[in-house]
Amino acid sequence: PHSTGMTSDTRVLGRRHSGLRALLARSRYAVAALDQMALSVFGFALNIVLLRALSETDYGIVSLWMTMSLFAVSVQSALVNGPLNIYLPGAREPETARRLEAALATMNLLTVLAAAALAGIANAAAVADRAAHDALTAVAIPLFVAAGMYREYHRSTAFSRHDMAMLLWVDGPYLTVTGGCLAAMMLWPQRFADLTTAFLAMSAGCLVSQLCVRLRGGNAGRRLFRRGWLGTY
Repeated sequence: PHSTGMTSDTRVLGRRHSGLRALLARSRYAVAALDQMALSVFGFALNIVLLRALSETDYGIVSLWMTMSLFAVSVQSALVNGPLNIYLPGAREPETARRLEAALATMNLLTVLAAAALAGIANAAAVADRAAHDALTAVAIPLFVAAGMYREYHRSTAFSRHDMAMLLWVDGPYLTVTGGCLAAMMLWPQRFADLTTAFLAMSAGCLVSQLCVRLRGGNAGRRLFRRGWLGTY
């Protein structure tokens, strides 16, 4: 009887999960619009909090690297995210779609690694008043660039699959975790309001978001550097 009850509960949860996925699929335009609105409002609040919590110099450094991160994402969009949103939905055969997604995932990894390396080199080579030369911040800057690019990649993957549940798993943890970190910076500025914490706070939400996507199985079956990936790309 106990086993039967557990099976029944599992079936009920499965039906509810399927129903929720169907609802998100039917409302995918509304979900996408609300998601973008939430990110826009959060981005505005993020800048206000950083402006309030950081010194002028630190805020200038953070603003510079936020701009450079957006530039890196624009390059990523041209190389990876744009083709992902255009060609993947148009793939007629499942195997073709798998090969294409694996090739784009490989190109994305190389793009992210290149951007993170350039960010680290640029920070190390910059003059003192525009750079952060302590070791932890020097690591936090390329981590921030790479984490943000991977979040954008997973968002594009969700759109290419028309998977709004995946989109929420990408942006929900990011908003929650980074929002919590920003709240800590405002509540305890003596302990948390510094340059390194600002970069780590923005990276933490992206990293938790990626972990949630992986646990959900969003990267299942995607093999990097498959034979012929460059030709497929």
